[in-house]
Amino acid sequence: MTTPEVDLSKLVPKDVERFKLFFGSLTARRQPTPETLWHYTSGAGLVNIVRSGMLYATQISCLNDSREYVHLASIVAAELAERLRGTADAGLRQLYGHLASNLTTATDVAAANVFVACLSNARDDLGQWRGYGAGECGFAIELVTEDVLTALEARGGPSPLLRVEYEEEEQKALARVLLDNVADLFKQGPQRPEYEPLWTTVLGQGYSDLAMIVHAKVKHPSFRAEQEYRIFTRLLPDEHERMEFTGKRTLLSRHIPVRLGERLPIRSIMVGPSGNQASSRLSAGDLLKKYDYGEPPIHLSGVPYREV
Repeated sequence: MTTPEVDLSKLVPKDVERFKLFFGSLTARRQPTPETLWHYTSGAGLVNIVRSGMLYATQISCLNDSREYVHLASIVAAELAERLRGTADAGLRQLYGHLASNLTTATDVAAANVFVACLSNARDDLGQWRGYGAGECGFAIELVTEDVLTALEARGGPSPLLRVEYEEEEQKALARVLLDNVADLFKQGPQRPEYEPLWTTVLGQGYSDLAMIVHAKVKHPSFRAEQEYRIFTRLLPDEHERMEFTGKRTLLSRHIPVRLGERLPIRSIMVGPSGNQASSRLSAGDLLKKYDYGEPPIHLSGVPYREV
């Protein structure tokens, strides 16, 4: 049987409100948040951030954990397998089967436009000095969380602060919520059998749209010491001119600048482990003065770390 010509705009529900509700249910504003959060970066990163007055969100597949963006796929695959075993509904079985067969592609599509700026509740954390401080010239910027949230809300559009989930049960719960939303959208579609293949394909895109948010919220349990929060943003089709690029040792990394008001809400700066902390402290102070940040406290890391 051939699929009839159909106006997709009449089939796809107006799911903007659903997207907003799903988005809102995952944001940090709905949960207690620390008074301040830390952004770990290199010396060059500090200069660029203070000079521009912006943080830089990195495309999720360009982060240090090379398999991070596919972590969600393994969780969703297990949930889909369980649902396929447990449902007799022919339409839902077709939907879940389609998602399972195309999960790798859907994951790539979902992750392609996901950009995150990483913050942490962990002060003076050895793992993050190693991972993000670029050796012995790292810095951590302490930001006032309430001001970050206020600035994100003022931006409009989808740029929430997400608390990263590391625990397996929480991640499974997120996968269930994700698939429940897609299943609900499926049930809103046409009930005629000849439309179901087309509608299933449309819902594959619906999955990718919703999965973007969850991608930014889950991370492998081995990273739980980072106590991470993330500013989520996505690249829209007409926004490629906003992108910036950084050449790393193993890849070309993509970034989007994120402005948090007229001035970054900096409470303090921490100089990372180094044999030249005193000099770096003076330089950081002058950098802040040059760009009218006044004289916030500049702390020295107490972590006994050096490169050898």
